Amino acid sequence: MGKCKTCGKEFIIYPSVTKKGRGIFCSKGCVTPKWNTGLKGFRKGVKHTEETKEKMRRIATGRRHSEETKEKLSKHFKGCKISPETKKKISETLRAKFVKNPDNVLRRKNRGVLSRTIEYRLWRRKVFERDNFKCVICGDFEVNRLTVDHKKPLCKYPELALDVENGRTLCARCHVKLETNGKGAWNG
Repeated sequence: MGKCKTCGKEFIIYPSVTKKGRGIFCSKGCVTPKWNTGLKGFRKGVKHTEETKEKMRRIATGRRHSEETKEKLSKHFKGCKISPETKKKISETLRAKFVKNPDNVLRRKNRGVLSRTIEYRLWRRKVFERDNFKCVICGDFEVNRLTVDHKKPLCKYPELALDVENGRTLCARCHVKLETNGKGAWNG
């Protein structure tokens, strides 16, 4: 049994609570006396001034999430549905990055930006349909093993990134064997 520091009432303290450094108050109302006045939550209804909002914006600009936070966020949003409007906004943002600086997008670390746009997905689908969902080299048609390859490497010809004639359907085995795959495209 423990005694509440605010009201003096006796209450049961569970071992899991004491491990976390709690077990001093009997309820939330005793932790923050403001909760007893009828307010539901701290500073509810209080609006930030424009100056405060600008300060918060400047502080948050350029801040990066830690790997642990990224992991928690990805677990939290896994399975969440994204509305078509939001998908379109994301696609437009990524397209704007690509149009502003296509060379930067094509560097190895930023290459995924193009593949997340709606235009790229439509281009990929058109190439698959044109090749009848079959590898153009060996004829394999296992859908989960098929990829779309650029005949002329994306790093050298960024202007042909979404040209259907520059794409071809390949299975994973044939794609790995090509000399234009990976480092060969950058060096050769």
